[in-house]
Amino acid sequence: MLDFMWPDITLFLQNPTHVFIVATSLVLAVLILLASSIATLDVKKRAMLLYAHVFFLVFPIIYFLFSVTCKYMFAHCGREEFIFYITTLSAITALLTGLVFAPVIFIRWYKRQAREINDTTNPLVAFIVKHSKKMGIYEVKLYVCDSAKPLAFSYSFLKSKIFISIGMIDILTKKELESVLLHELYHIKHKSGMLKHALHLLRATSPIAAFTVSAIKLDHEERSADAFAISQQETDRFICRAKAKVEDFNRAQCLL
Repeated sequence: MLDFMWPDITLFLQNPTHVFIVATSLVLAVLILLASSIATLDVKKRAMLLYAHVFFLVFPIIYFLFSVTCKYMFAHCGREEFIFYITTLSAITALLTGLVFAPVIFIRWYKRQAREINDTTNPLVAFIVKHSKKMGIYEVKLYVCDSAKPLAFSYSFLKSKIFISIGMIDILTKKELESVLLHELYHIKHKSGMLKHALHLLRATSPIAAFTVSAIKLDHEERSADAFAISQQETDRFICRAKAKVEDFNRAQCLL
């Protein structure tokens, strides 16, 4: 593949404007990633910086592909007006990829493995409806994943959703499940899911993420979500037991 495109890559790099645009984008990607590790940033700002990093990292690839396509379709792709159009189109495509397409693909992949539970007589649904209203969250949907592995996560892209696996439901008691749901409702309320998705996207697309992602942690958000569950249940017993059971399950799986 690289051998086939090498002439196009060489010709692309011979254009100083192309090189300047690509270099600027990569430098901004590095600077933004470093800025995202600042400890005092809140969840929303950190998430948006991570999305911006992915944008500037993906942009040069899309810009190159549009430039090559333009060269084969039009005779004057090196002109300033064409470069402006290519840059604008590349920016829009990179933005849509990071902020729209990636989240949609992520949610759709999990929804294909899950079923929505919308029966309000279901105790988990009733619990979510009750507490989401108290927290001022509009309509949180519950999805049960067909997986033996205990997992639970939330996402608030367009509509708020909580995903919980059959494995999680099987190993936890009613109160422990409620502590997990309270934990996830806190994430929805405070948009922590944006940061989680941004980190997944970062690990999937950024070659330098392995050296810096350890500095970008969710510990504070996780502790805050646990603290909220504890405050609502007036005890740390259930959230601690839930986490211990999940850890025991994962440890046992590693030994198999």
